[in-house]
Amino acid sequence: MDSDGPDLARVDLGAPGLARVVDHLLGGAHSFAVDREAADVLESEVPGIRRAVHQTRSFQGRAVRYLLDQGVRQFLDLGAGLPGVGSVHEVAAASGRPARVVYVDIDPMAVAHARHMVRLVPNTAAVLSDLRSPALVFEHEEVRAVIDPDQPLGVLLTDVLPALPEPIGDVLDGYLDRMVAGSYLALAHPTSEGWPGAEGRTSETWAPVVLRTVAAVHALWDRVDLVPPGVVPVGDWRPDHPVEEVRQESTVPVLAGLGRVRPEA
Repeated sequence: MDSDGPDLARVDLGAPGLARVVDHLLGGAHSFAVDREAADVLESEVPGIRRAVHQTRSFQGRAVRYLLDQGVRQFLDLGAGLPGVGSVHEVAAASGRPARVVYVDIDPMAVAHARHMVRLVPNTAAVLSDLRSPALVFEHEEVRAVIDPDQPLGVLLTDVLPALPEPIGDVLDGYLDRMVAGSYLALAHPTSEGWPGAEGRTSETWAPVVLRTVAAVHALWDRVDLVPPGVVPVGDWRPDHPVEEVRQESTVPVLAGLGRVRPEA
């Protein structure tokens, strides 16, 4: 890594980093041996996790393309990890409609890596902040330099919701209260149904998660108008392939959806 990159001397090579593990599961190259070993352990503990990660990232890409079609040109990716395979700015650039993008994460080393990865990308930033405090995120100097709060915004929470304890609704309300009408909220969340015991196993490791019921996950969209087809299995949301084919491949209980902020939200 060159001098503009993260300070690798500060990386604890004895401990995996969640952002790097996810990047490895996606097929990226930004991981160390300890991360790849942790990914193997995670796959053995939670069968289907790799497919879940891939399908969730694919959903995010489809959601971003949909928002670009609606004229949205700025995005806030919360709990973003590393902006590698299928990241928001890559999807926007590939569509021919570059957008303003801010990646937010609480992990200092993940943010250091992310800053290095997007250092040459116009109108793109990686910010160290706690997404559980929407006020801090929106008031961050780098966020304010990229995001115009008076314009429609796409807020993406596709990889991080299981890491948030209750009351998760208060966090979502904090973002919705700051988003103008015509903005969108994209969410993806694994459910406790279909992965029996997964929560207990992962809670005992380095990557604790909260798996919520199907009803609790559906309730996350209460303040937005859902874009068809609504809240559905992640592979079924406006798939690039026929739904029947996707359903045959969908084996992970992740629900996803995209909602439009109402004028009164």
